[in-house]
Amino acid sequence: MSGIKTGIKALDSIMLSGGIITIRSNSNRWASSLITNLIIHNHDLESKMLYLHFVDYHKRYWTIDLDSIMDLAKRANKDFDSIAENLYFMRAFTRDNVENEDNWKVIDEFSNNLNLIILDALSDLYLLQKKRPVYQKTFAYALGRFARLCMKNKCSGIIIDNSNLPMHQYLGNISSTIIEFNITSMIHVH
Repeated sequence: MSGIKTGIKALDSIMLSGGIITIRSNSNRWASSLITNLIIHNHDLESKMLYLHFVDYHKRYWTIDLDSIMDLAKRANKDFDSIAENLYFMRAFTRDNVENEDNWKVIDEFSNNLNLIILDALSDLYLLQKKRPVYQKTFAYALGRFARLCMKNKCSGIIIDNSNLPMHQYLGNISSTIIEFNITSMIHVH
């Protein structure tokens, strides 16, 4: 597993270890910008990237912004068509079906030769309206499958978490790096 590139020198040095990197941020807008940078700066003609999006039934939107990817690709002198050919989206999961084995089988069959997997947004796995043991099981199961997918492909994984909840112990255990950003008028890294 190699390091992740974001185009932000200070952040790249923190993410040099690769593995599973958890990025916690209170700003969806900033996370969207980061995801755009990750896609552009980790593009590889020999492999593909996978963007997994956990969704709830209401008001969730894609954090990924294709117009921003197109603009940044142009500024970085990269071919957008080549990037688009190697970027795959799966917006398949909701809180209630994340444990559905058929969903993971589809992803497992599809996912070969990946160089980066982005999981967005982990906060949608927090089942606040259900009892804690149900949340714990669903959360741990999804993270375990994500980690297995990264290991299978020998690639790095980025987990975006904008929940503002305490970090789950299992997430802390599988993450090689945990970066927390508090976005106000200035960025604070913890």
